Amino acid sequence: MELEPVSDESAIALSQSILVLGPHRSGTSALTRVLNLLGVDLGSEMLPPKFDNQQGYWEHRAVFELHERLLSRAGSAWHDYRPMPSGWQELEDVEAIRHELVALLKQEFQGKPLWGVKDPRACRLVPLWLDTLEELGADLRFVIVVRNPLEVVRSLERRNQFSHAKCVLLCLSDMLAAVVDTEGRPRAFVSYYRLLEDWRQVMDKVADQLGIDWPEAPATRAAEVDAFLVPSERHHRCDLDQLRSDPGFPPWAVELYEALERASQGDTTDLPRCAREAKESFESAATLFFPEMDHLIVENHRLSIEIESLRHEDSVAERLRLEQRAERTERELEKVQGHLTSILSSPLYRSTRGIRRAWRGLTRFNR
Repeated sequence: MELEPVSDESAIALSQSILVLGPHRSGTSALTRVLNLLGVDLGSEMLPPKFDNQQGYWEHRAVFELHERLLSRAGSAWHDYRPMPSGWQELEDVEAIRHELVALLKQEFQGKPLWGVKDPRACRLVPLWLDTLEELGADLRFVIVVRNPLEVVRSLERRNQFSHAKCVLLCLSDMLAAVVDTEGRPRAFVSYYRLLEDWRQVMDKVADQLGIDWPEAPATRAAEVDAFLVPSERHHRCDLDQLRSDPGFPPWAVELYEALERASQGDTTDLPRCAREAKESFESAATLFFPEMDHLIVENHRLSIEIESLRHEDSVAERLRLEQRAERTERELEKVQGHLTSILSSPLYRSTRGIRRAWRGLTRFNR
């Protein structure tokens, strides 16, 4: 999408905006289409449906492309579960892309009283969106979709052929980023199951929590929403006992999910504590493994580039050698990912939370 010049006067101040967050395969597309049917403007050009989401992604194509460029420039990707690198927002190229985002939002949503954006990549980009909407003077609200993380993981495994450990890490890191970075901001949590069971009650609660009046009354769009929210589209069904018994998920991840489900009903009492403990546990364990993961990910990327460069050359033996190295590197990375999830799920690791917290405080004091 080519952006037209936009004057400084064409700000979108006083408009209300919604950023839909949630891990990939968590139900963000379903929720965003319901928001759209209730009058939330999503912009002019959506990504087309594909085999893995035949009812549509409901993502703005240009926003998606900007997010991809932002993550790439910061040395990340949509399937990267590592935290964004320190100082990523200050990178010159990132700031230039952010200015493109400002221009795009002005062009698309000037004069629109209620508009929204959805892209699971935004889970990792909340600080940038906060800065962007503050510059525009728009009133930003968040809606975070909550789904059993085991269902999310199984859906990712099926679609992308990632290892179970990688899918667990990706799901948890995206959800943690969305919950932690939006704390203290106007937000609502939506249970994916309750959306399918009784979307009217769910959307009434969202409107009440965010102080929004839907431009389209739910009663007038009920037939369209009912036709869109087909329960059979939920291909993966897991209960809480299955989540608890899965060795890839640590107990704090189950507790966080339960707290998020309660938050979707309006009870946020336990959420700050659960989110804080989950973040501490994830980050303290991850720091032990991320340096090795960084090396393997960079090596795999380098090998992929070399393999691609040989694709049209008469270098079959060399390409085969590089592909075998890439496979070994990928297996080693999967092994490290498995070690990390095992540590996160270990009762011993959980029991040492107080010691680890004291050690972090001591190391900060001594710096």
